[in-house]
Amino acid sequence: MTHLGVLVTQVPPGMYGQLSGSLKQGEGVLVAEVEKDSPAAKAGLQRNDILVSVDDHKLTSAPQLVDLVRKHKVGDQVALGYLRNGKMMNAKATLAETAARPPQDFNNPRFFPDGDRGKFFDDIEAKFNPKLWDSFDALHLTRTGDKQWKAEIEYRTKDGKKETRTFSGTRQEIRKSIEAEKDLPPNERRHLLRALNLHDPFMQFPMFDRP
Repeated sequence: MTHLGVLVTQVPPGMYGQLSGSLKQGEGVLVAEVEKDSPAAKAGLQRNDILVSVDDHKLTSAPQLVDLVRKHKVGDQVALGYLRNGKMMNAKATLAETAARPPQDFNNPRFFPDGDRGKFFDDIEAKFNPKLWDSFDALHLTRTGDKQWKAEIEYRTKDGKKETRTFSGTRQEIRKSIEAEKDLPPNERRHLLRALNLHDPFMQFPMFDRP
């Protein structure tokens, strides 16, 4: 089986706003890890690059990349298009034989290069959404009964006006209400879900694969 040697996931939504001139919504896959001495490493790919194409195929998901790689034979050369710091780059990789690997455990913090799953995603979020905390004022989470909660967030609009939003119910009911609130800014939505322990990195990075 052919092998490129990257661990990839979906591009987080915040990146599209930062790369609007280079990347359309839904395009590309984020490189989370490059295996040492792999075809990808030899081609120059790095962690946090965004793969946008393989040969003439535009990438939109991790499974698509896996399928494209595995349609080739060992020794085939593929053309890769990728973004690095907003700049489009190109490389060629010669595919190798898949090496035997232990089962992937994404809940094991040692899986991630820095040894900390949360830090890995926080670093990406901080890089591509540096204004995450700019409008935030306060957040209050209160238990109102058995499995019942009230979540209240205060934040500033673009013109400096103070806004307050309140959500009540079970955590899952609140989550549905938050996600249905179209006028709630994305950053404030993220703060609320995190406070309710409903914001998991894999909500934004739901698909890992290693072609």
